[in-house]
Amino acid sequence: MKGTAGSLRVDGRWGRARVSGILVVAAMLVGTSAAAPAGDVLRWKFQPGETLKFSVEQKVVMSTRGAEIARKSTRTHTLDFTWKVLSVDASGEAEITHRIERIRLKSEEPPLATFDFDSASTAAPQPGFEGPTRELKSQVGAEFTFKMKPDGEITDIKLSEETLKHLRETAPPGAGEAITEKSIKDSLIQSSPPAFPQGALEPGKSWSAKPAQVPLPFTVLVMEKTFTYKGNDTSSPNVQLVGIEVTARTQPIEGADIKAVIRSQEGKGSLTLDSRAGKVTSVRMNQKLEMAITYMGRAVDQTTEMVTAMTLKP
Repeated sequence: MKGTAGSLRVDGRWGRARVSGILVVAAMLVGTSAAAPAGDVLRWKFQPGETLKFSVEQKVVMSTRGAEIARKSTRTHTLDFTWKVLSVDASGEAEITHRIERIRLKSEEPPLATFDFDSASTAAPQPGFEGPTRELKSQVGAEFTFKMKPDGEITDIKLSEETLKHLRETAPPGAGEAITEKSIKDSLIQSSPPAFPQGALEPGKSWSAKPAQVPLPFTVLVMEKTFTYKGNDTSSPNVQLVGIEVTARTQPIEGADIKAVIRSQEGKGSLTLDSRAGKVTSVRMNQKLEMAITYMGRAVDQTTEMVTAMTLKP
């Protein structure tokens, strides 16, 4: 967000391509805990040597309106990645390597040029987008390992030195120093909900995740997730259904001269689990957030609509 002498500018590009594929995907995955069928207890089931293929697509539409502003931007970010199960111990805890395989990003904010990126393309970078292209390409092949207990708890996250080096080298000027193994681990752990409920579950049983903090230039969004077990899918007995609700609140930053107030919000989603295979097969979230933002006496309304979908590929 930028203020000028003549107007208040809200930058809807979200840093354009400056997103960490590792954090986006990992935070999404460690947030996909699910419930077990009624009368049963969920246990993740992994086999040593198996490889799971996932895809996550996130589409964000941001609209900003004020006395001197009318702007709309759209960003679609798609990541393909794999989980390779390295080992499974006697308790069922698995050690897994997460690897980013492909990244696609399309960012549109008229009248600026559209940025259309695909890491699988061999074409030369778009003029003016050499930096974001280099940053995104560097993330392909990035790996980290973690351990997952049978109840879904994530532990022992480790990033390779090569991954950390790439992230630091391609970060915006001055930002590389803040990228550490600890900072990434803290972000992943923060976004992880509690382990699966331990007792027998009946439809209607709910549990909550630890609030996640999303820092913005002018405030901190505190996001809270609640999961509710819905029961079996009547058309497929092995598929269990979980509803998800997300609520957000703002946490002011001390000294910030920009104020943000949430006027309205919606946040609902669903999760499906193949109980026989012990795998989450899909997660879908729809969120809408309307905020009033004030800077130096000027006010704008900002609406953000986000659709996120994760699927387990065959």
